[in-house]
Amino acid sequence: MKRYNIAMGSAMSTNGTDGRPQAEQLMREAIALYEQGRLEEALLACEGALALDEKLVPALSLKGLIHERRGQIQEAIEAYQRVQALNPLSVSERARLEALLRQQRAVVRPATRPLWRETLPVIIAFLGAGLVLLIGLAIVLRTSAPAPAPVQAATVPEPEPTPVRPASEPRVPPPPAEAPAPTPPPQPIVPPVLVDPSRVALAPSEPPAAPRGTIPTLPAPNPNSAPAN
Repeated sequence: MKRYNIAMGSAMSTNGTDGRPQAEQLMREAIALYEQGRLEEALLACEGALALDEKLVPALSLKGLIHERRGQIQEAIEAYQRVQALNPLSVSERARLEALLRQQRAVVRPATRPLWRETLPVIIAFLGAGLVLLIGLAIVLRTSAPAPAPVQAATVPEPEPTPVRPASEPRVPPPPAEAPAPTPPPQPIVPPVLVDPSRVALAPSEPPAAPRGTIPTLPAPNPNSAPAN
């Protein structure tokens, strides 16, 4: 809070107006309320001091600080910009103004930039990693798989040439079919004839003929037979 006292003292020495004592009193009350954490009351005291003297730099600086602590970035930026317009040599307010402007750009940037642009690099990185893994897996499978057997080319049989008959070859007529042989008429069945063996005369058997070159032998005379006359 020393910088507020110094700035207020410099403002008192350079500016001489009728409402200066009341503005200084309100400024002291605003500083005390700010140190106690009573930001709403301190802001009202700053507004009262600026109503009496709108060019009071310490009041503008404290107002910007109160807005910054309350999260009112745009109001704090406007207060610091007024301080820079009235006192360009104010280093602390310039530094705080630049910090708030950077913070505001960082807050506004995600809203203006589409979400897919933020996530696109991550998606591309994941796709690239997946593609590399797939290529590596394909190479490993290809090297570990056995070599395929050579495929023999299918042979197409050549068509056999069709024999060509000469046009002048005479056609031989087929031989006539032979007529079937006539079937003989059935023979009558003759019943067997029974012969009485007692009535059949037995013929004397002739002796076998003597072989050639031998003297035939006469049969011995039968003593019982009568001599021939």
